[in-house]
Amino acid sequence: MAKPFLFEVVLVSSYSHVVKEQYNAKWVHVDCGKEAVDLYIANRIKKGDILVSHDIGLLSLVLPKGVHVITPRGITYDNENISTALEFRYLHGKERRSGTFRKGPKKFSYEDLQTFCRQFLQLIQKLSIHHNTNHIGGALRGENTRREN
Repeated sequence: MAKPFLFEVVLVSSYSHVVKEQYNAKWVHVDCGKEAVDLYIANRIKKGDILVSHDIGLLSLVLPKGVHVITPRGITYDNENISTALEFRYLHGKERRSGTFRKGPKKFSYEDLQTFCRQFLQLIQKLSIHHNTNHIGGALRGENTRREN
């Protein structure tokens, strides 16, 4: 999707999640430690980059650096709305720890993919026009690799 815009796509995963498909992207593999992927991304991502991740904690770490963030479901966050997402994450974690278990996220659907594609293209087009950005950072991790608090 980024190819027509001449963006570099970088996918970051742990060694325990290596995949054969390369997706026309640069792959970076890091140790299998609990936060290794997050730390790699947070330490290397730069202003103007785009991060695709469902990890609200990671998104909140990179937003102050001027990074554009979007989830695989097409939800975009900024410095204005990330605090609400962090509050919900905290409350859901508190419920889980108290023994109240909620259902996990709904299954990723074709509509979710369409929403992501539409929002992602809008973001790329906006950045191509306004910032002439040429790098995208992305995290690819198994959906069930760890639970977020």
